[in-house]
Amino acid sequence: MLLFQFEGLAEDLLRDNDWHLFREFARHHPELENWIPDLERPQALTAAINIYRANAHPKLSFSPQPFPRVSAPTMGLWASNDHYLTEAQMLGSATYLDATWRYERLDGASHWLQLDQPDVVNDLLLDFLSR
Repeated sequence: MLLFQFEGLAEDLLRDNDWHLFREFARHHPELENWIPDLERPQALTAAINIYRANAHPKLSFSPQPFPRVSAPTMGLWASNDHYLTEAQMLGSATYLDATWRYERLDGASHWLQLDQPDVVNDLLLDFLSR
């Protein structure tokens, strides 16, 4: 995530050598060959990285309140094969809530759980949003 803070450089490094670093980052996910053509569109890779630039700036790590309080009911989804977000981090999200918290663990899914288990994710979202 620190690399993503370097605008231009991050994009260049991810694209370099036929997307080698990106392929490693994505752990050669089966959907990877579908992602690259989309990310090659003008500004698409920058748009994808901007979520980290907006929400994971390194200075937040040293802030006593790195995230704003959330007052809306929230559901956290975590995948047991996520190599980037730990279950403890996901569960710790509840400390930033002033509303109800629902946690769902998806066994066997990766960081890209909505691609790995779309039906499960959709069912959970529809159930959560219908309440």
